[in-house]
Amino acid sequence: MAWLAFERGVFILAILYLISPLRHFFADMSVLGCAAILLFFFSESLCLKRREAKASRSADVSLLCFTIFAAALIWGYGLFFAKVDFSWGHLLMTLLVYVPFAWLQHVGMQRYVVSRHCETLGEFCKTRFGFRSSLGITLILSAVIFGFFHIPFPNLVLPTTVAGLIWTYYYLETGRLMPIALSHAFLATSLFFLYLERDPFRALGHFVPGS
Repeated sequence: MAWLAFERGVFILAILYLISPLRHFFADMSVLGCAAILLFFFSESLCLKRREAKASRSADVSLLCFTIFAAALIWGYGLFFAKVDFSWGHLLMTLLVYVPFAWLQHVGMQRYVVSRHCETLGEFCKTRFGFRSSLGITLILSAVIFGFFHIPFPNLVLPTTVAGLIWTYYYLETGRLMPIALSHAFLATSLFFLYLERDPFRALGHFVPGS
């Protein structure tokens, strides 16, 4: 009982932070890093089971097509409509840093939120309301939650909801996180520089050459 109360408390605090307008790229990394450590050490108490990785050509193709299509939209907008002026070095550094950051996000999202909550609710709705499959419900719930986490950035809520659906589908089909992290990192970095016209490394000031 005490453990359940602790879990709920941490979960509520995490949600309050994620929807806070005070969020910052590097603060996010610290928070998600702590969450990943907690999930690693307390996975047994949370009844979390690591999914067995498996090959799925259809899932791989879906993820690749989505990433290419979304990247084409972002880069097309940035190069033809936005006033883009950024350092390619900063873009590359952001991409390299964002890969582990995206992986941490999906450790929490896929292995905890989806596996512990969305799939449970999906199975409940299937049993309670007689749906033929719980997969659609799980995907919709996870997509809405992932979009909700981006409320501090209103113009990103819809695209992250769509992305959340694709990434959760890929995880449920393959059990793999790294391809999701790579897709997420590339698209997020592209959004920062070409759509939001923001350079996360500018916040580091004199610690980053050329800033």
